Amino acid sequence: PREIKTALVKILTDQDQWKQYSNNGIINVQKNFSWESHVERYLQLVNDNIGLLEQDKTGHRKLHSSHLSGELKRMIVTDIDGTLILPEKQNPGLEELINSLKQRKKGTVFAVASGRHSDLVQDAIKKYQFPQPDIIISSVGSEIFYRCPDLLEDKAWANFLRKHWKRAAIVQQLENVSWLRPQEEEAQKEFKISYYYEEKDYSEDELRQSLSKNWHQINAIKSHGTFLDILPKKASKGHALIFLCHKWAIPIDQVVAAGDSGNDLDMFRGSVKGIIVGNYSAELKNLKPKNNIYIATQEAAAGILEGLEHYGFKF
Repeated sequence: PREIKTALVKILTDQDQWKQYSNNGIINVQKNFSWESHVERYLQLVNDNIGLLEQDKTGHRKLHSSHLSGELKRMIVTDIDGTLILPEKQNPGLEELINSLKQRKKGTVFAVASGRHSDLVQDAIKKYQFPQPDIIISSVGSEIFYRCPDLLEDKAWANFLRKHWKRAAIVQQLENVSWLRPQEEEAQKEFKISYYYEEKDYSEDELRQSLSKNWHQINAIKSHGTFLDILPKKASKGHALIFLCHKWAIPIDQVVAAGDSGNDLDMFRGSVKGIIVGNYSAELKNLKPKNNIYIATQEAAAGILEGLEHYGFKF
């Protein structure tokens, strides 16, 4: 009884321990005791034996293997702009990182998490010849897509975000905020309302007053002192990442996430191993190195490689 008491007190008072046990419990229940896991296990057995068929350009059918089949052991997820690449600059470490990702072992999932919408993510993949990611988290975490081999949207995530989301009302309420300028039409999505702003003008109090009760139903994400995205409360790169870990039974403490700006911030919470590249923006300046946050000295892809080496991550 004394040992049980000691253990219970530790679990209830040690936040990190509680998070670890809670995450493990959620993952294992989802993995072993749900209809979804039963169906996924059944399909896994089928896919392991006959493969997934993909139609190639010549009309012949060939086997398609996916890193999303079999047991998923870990995941590397990275932002694109400012993290994988530096526009208008050389990209240190990019070629080495790309080659390593192409050679990753089965069970290692590669994901990108970007403020770009999915089409612009695809443009970057093509331009810089990245390996195709298994998962795309786009529009600042408000969309999730899988490569199977074509892009397939996660409808469950969209349905989850749709609850309590009043897009039209929010747009109307923010029309009178003088320092907000709507971004281009292609930047606007069902679960993302995007603006330009100047840091000197930003006022959270004014946003709160304008949105009234809707303030508690939104997530306002600033990045690079220029971009403001209004999302549903549960939409962000970090929330999408946790959703994916629960859905695919990926241990959260085996996830490495890399980023450089404010819209990457909540990927670095909990048990996720965070990498902040050396060219990080002002929104991350108050973060300090600790067990699960590594601040690289090198920029962009070279900083990601530096962080992966720090965590002992092997492809």
